[in-house]
Amino acid sequence: MRRNLRFALILLLAIFQTGCVQLATVDSTRDPLYAPMIGRTYELTQKLVVRGIQLIDQKSPDPAYILIMPPPGIGGHLVVDLGLLAAGSRFRIVGVITHRSKLFPSTQYVISLEHPQLIQSGGAPVRIRDIPAWKLYDQPAAPDQPPGLNESYFRPIPAPR
Repeated sequence: MRRNLRFALILLLAIFQTGCVQLATVDSTRDPLYAPMIGRTYELTQKLVVRGIQLIDQKSPDPAYILIMPPPGIGGHLVVDLGLLAAGSRFRIVGVITHRSKLFPSTQYVISLEHPQLIQSGGAPVRIRDIPAWKLYDQPAAPDQPPGLNESYFRPIPAPR
């Protein structure tokens, strides 16, 4: 009996941490850990797909936010295909959203495209989120550094002097 209770508790915790239950997301833009990333400009080194993400309880047909990712991307009834961003497209990091989870923490960079007409998003924020299979982020060299963007997909553009 005690073993079954322990298993049920671990299973419940795992389900809660995987996202089946909405966990707190935090705007970490002003967090000192992510401050060095804000304002950095990048250029895509290869084309990426653009997907609009709708929320389960969302009434509007417009996406709540936009994700850019390597092909083939993701799909599902809450995902809208919005096309491709060409290699050479530029963007600037303007914010950071973190998902607070002990098992599956995540960081999403909110970006501003140099040419917003590249994505007809209706004003929805555009984000980059890493998933291990995509490897969009480089692991930080130290715990006090933010994840960097993988140079296989993103080329940093030096700040003008």
